[in-house]
Amino acid sequence: MGRDKILQQTPLKSHLIKHKAFLKHQRMSVIKRYCLKLVLQTIFKQILMLAR
Repeated sequence: MGRDKILQQTPLKSHLIKHKAFLKHQRMSVIKRYCLKLVLQTIFKQILMLAR
């Protein structure tokens, strides 16, 4: 309960914490997308190799 009061008193700080978490999440989703792309490319290449 005390922590919530502190956060209410310092909205900027809580906003910055949320923003940091959001940025971290964004970076993670970019990495995930990049990995997914690489995996899909690899699978696609394998399919092309098999098609030959």
